[in-house]
Amino acid sequence: MNSSQYNNIIQGTLSTLPADESKNSVQVARAIMNNCGVALPTGNCTDILRKLLSGYMGWKSCTKSEAQGYANAGIAAIGIGIDHIFVIAPKEETIMVASAMEVPENMAKYARTAPTISLEEQLSTQYFAYAGEDTTTLKYGFYKYPTDSKVLSRGFSSNHKGLDIVDDETLGENKIYAFADGVVAYTQNARYNWHPEENPPEGSKDMDELGNAIVINHVNPNNTKSPGKYARSIYMHLKYNPTLKAGDIVKNGDVIGIMGSTGRSSGTHLHFGLATSNDEGLKPGVTGWIS
Repeated sequence: MNSSQYNNIIQGTLSTLPADESKNSVQVARAIMNNCGVALPTGNCTDILRKLLSGYMGWKSCTKSEAQGYANAGIAAIGIGIDHIFVIAPKEETIMVASAMEVPENMAKYARTAPTISLEEQLSTQYFAYAGEDTTTLKYGFYKYPTDSKVLSRGFSSNHKGLDIVDDETLGENKIYAFADGVVAYTQNARYNWHPEENPPEGSKDMDELGNAIVINHVNPNNTKSPGKYARSIYMHLKYNPTLKAGDIVKNGDVIGIMGSTGRSSGTHLHFGLATSNDEGLKPGVTGWIS
C-alpha cells in the first residue's frame, strides 16, 4: 500500500460514515483500520492502548514524527491516549494521486497529520504504526531487495556509492525488482557496451556508462536531510531497453528488468544505488533503507 492508496482508504471511509455525533473516535479509527486490512484491539481507548503497549499483532510504538513518516509511506499509523484516538494521515505532498472524495467537516478530526496535533494533545498521546509480523518493515519502510541474488562483487564506498550485485546462474535470468513504490524519474537505452579497462567508445558520454538504466523516485520516511522529501533508486546495466518511461508508477516488487552487462561493465550484474533528493548517496544499513 502506498500513500495514495492509504489516503484514499482514509478519505473514503470518512466520507461514507454517517456524519453525526453518534460515531466516536474508536469506531471511526476501527472502520479505517478494517478497510486497511489492519486489526485494532477490542475495547475502549484505554483497553486499546494497554494492548498496543504489550505488543499487539504487529503494532509497534513510535514517535510522532516517525508515525507521520510511516503514514507518508502508506503504513497505517495512529495516535492514541486514554480518551482519544485518531488515524495519522499522509501529508499532501507525499500523495501521488489526490483523492476526489469530500469528507464532512466534523469527520476530518479523526484523521490528522502531525503538524495539526496541538501541544496539549501531544502531551497525552502515544503513537503506533502497523508493521505486520516483520519489524524491519516498520523501521525501514516497505521495500523489496532489488534482486533474488544477494551476492556482491563490490560494496558501498566513498567512490562507489552503490551495490554491485552479481549474477546467480542458478536463478536463470536474474529479475530486477522495484525497490519500493515510486514514480519513474528517468530511463535510458544503452548506446555502447565496453569493459572498464577499455577506453570509452568515441562519441560516448558520461551517462553512457550506465547502460540500460532506470531511475525511480520514492517517498523516504527516514530522510531528514534537506530537501529530504524523497529518495531516488537507480538500476544500471540492465539487459534490455527499459519498457518503463518517466512518469510511470511502480509498485514495490514490480519486475522492472533483467540483470545484464550494458554500458561500462565487466560482466553481468546490477549496480543498485540510492540517493537523497539532492543526490547525496545513501549508505546501505546506515540510512535504514536497505541492509
